[in-house]
Amino acid sequence: MASVIVKVALPLIRTNLARFVRGRNGLSPDDVEDIAATVQMRLVTKLRATAGSEDEAIQNFDNYVAALTSNVFNDLMRRTYPARAQLKSRIRYLFRTEPRLHTWSVGGRTVCGLKEWPEPLTAATADSVDFDKLPKEVFSGADSSAAVVRLFASIRMSLPLDDLVNVLSRAWNVSDHVPLDAAPVTTATVSPATAFETRQFLRALWREIVQLRPMHRKALLLNLRSPSTPNVVALFILTGIVGVDDLAATLDMTPEALAAIWKELPLDDLRISSLLGTTRQQVINLRRSARERLIRRMAVR
Repeated sequence: MASVIVKVALPLIRTNLARFVRGRNGLSPDDVEDIAATVQMRLVTKLRATAGSEDEAIQNFDNYVAALTSNVFNDLMRRTYPARAQLKSRIRYLFRTEPRLHTWSVGGRTVCGLKEWPEPLTAATADSVDFDKLPKEVFSGADSSAAVVRLFASIRMSLPLDDLVNVLSRAWNVSDHVPLDAAPVTTATVSPATAFETRQFLRALWREIVQLRPMHRKALLLNLRSPSTPNVVALFILTGIVGVDDLAATLDMTPEALAAIWKELPLDDLRISSLLGTTRQQVINLRRSARERLIRRMAVR
């Protein structure tokens, strides 16, 4: 399983991620790494489930990895950029209900344009759209259908869906301002069986974390997060997997020192580098190495 994850799945994940994140300047390298790590962890869980049930078998591995990557990416986008996610849903609705608009599937991507076009014209990107030359009707969000139709009539090029979202978010002044102290997103109530499986997974994960070298586990734990859980370290405490004193000892800290930074977790790389007495790039390398080892180890459990 470890060989499948590292040699087959990881290249597929990175290929799909490159397509999903293209043109999204708001995503940090940490966001991308978090998505990739979360996809790999979920894939490990799925592959372990397939070993005990034919019903869980993956019919098409490439498609499954692509769909899983898309789901994790979209989870992050909905949580981090709710206004953009709402705009994207609004645009999808327009293309389902407005007869003058049409979408095509080109190379696995949704491409948008006018229904009157027999096929999508050469696809443009958001960066290629000259806003100074767009008709004023495009900038009015009051009549969304008319604005989008006028946009395509003006540029005479199709746009991938995400690029269209970028163009319209700028034209209609749609933006997300996420507060730094935003509260973690709560999850829906889960079944006892799911809760048990999650706890077992966290317990196994913690056993592997404490086996990491000191610098690796510090770089990992001080920035441990996922697209659905901003502070993953808190889960180990809340589920009783580890106590505060043991967590502090794992980080080579006193409980008092851990308490002083608890509300700030996960820390950014500059802060971690200061605590560890190393460089920001070394922190990034340590964390990446730790994640890769964890994924390999969890895959062979």
